[in-house]
Amino acid sequence: MGVWSLLLFVCAVFVPATLWAQTTTTTVSYDRHLQPGRLDRNKLQWSDRVKFSARSDADELSSSYRLPSDTIPESYTLELSSSIHTQDFSFDGTVVIRVRVLRATRSIVLHSSRSNLVRVEVRNSNQLNVPIDSTLEDPVLETLTIGMGTELLPGVYQLTIAFENTLRSDAGGFYWTAYSNGNEVRYAAVTQFQPVNARTTFPCYDEPGIRATFTISINSGVGTKVYSNMPVKSVTIT
Repeated sequence: MGVWSLLLFVCAVFVPATLWAQTTTTTVSYDRHLQPGRLDRNKLQWSDRVKFSARSDADELSSSYRLPSDTIPESYTLELSSSIHTQDFSFDGTVVIRVRVLRATRSIVLHSSRSNLVRVEVRNSNQLNVPIDSTLEDPVLETLTIGMGTELLPGVYQLTIAFENTLRSDAGGFYWTAYSNGNEVRYAAVTQFQPVNARTTFPCYDEPGIRATFTISINSGVGTKVYSNMPVKSVTIT
């Protein structure tokens, strides 16, 4: 995924948040209700993977790295919980994706890398569970394929994935960093999703032409501060 393409994804889809830790839980929620115009995914070119002398080889590779067009996300509700203020570099989360099925299919394919899946659930428009046959993760393509027990007909479905993960240390995805305040060392958890790092934080449709709205909640220590490029919707202390 090129940098230009990912900037579209970051600006239009995900609301980056930063946890600046100082040291019961604070929950901060953000809404992103902007639906930018969609790009035609079939016209996107992926020129930065490998340089080829033959155009047909490049087209074949780009197709293998792109998601099927049977389903698209319409909205995400993402909740992330971090205890970075205690120097705990693990985090967990839940993402609820409103998925629109465009063509009848027996699978939902999206991106996922590094997440340990705890629970995967699909419900139809009547909030009834749809049976799942399998979940298959491809570490090369960085995809998650959810095989359904029955055919999904065109319409809207709710995909819920609970997961566990670990903050990265290489300034990519959702990563940890440290800074000094006088003689005190403090820790922060920061997002950086260029060029294909959103998928290393939570399962998602990580392509530039796939747009959706986001509602994000960050659970952190009561002494932490949460920053985002969107206005705060609410703060809850429990």
